[in-house]
Amino acid sequence: MARIILKGGILADRIPVRKADISISGGTITAISDNITPSAEDTVIDIDGKSIFPSFADVHVHFREPGRPDKETILTGCRAAAHGGYTCVCTMPNLSPAPDSPEHLGEQLDIIRR
Repeated sequence: MARIILKGGILADRIPVRKADISISGGTITAISDNITPSAEDTVIDIDGKSIFPSFADVHVHFREPGRPDKETILTGCRAAAHGGYTCVCTMPNLSPAPDSPEHLGEQLDIIRR
């Protein structure tokens, strides 16, 4: 199976950051190494000097559910975050009802579970 090889990026997955190649097959990272030798079928993308981050966290999001799902739902907000490389989000409590009691928080958790 042909791979996508990202060559020469600056990987910020630890300190100190390091230069690395990344192999992707079927949409999944299959290898991270100092030097990956591509085959003739592989697609090589030169990212020399470009930064690579494993993920991001957004500590200020408004998913608006419960209360205003017409603006955004937990599902659409999570999908948008994942599409942008965010693996962690912290939602603001401006919901209706606000998650200010175990009962109200339970409503939001029920939506998340579904």
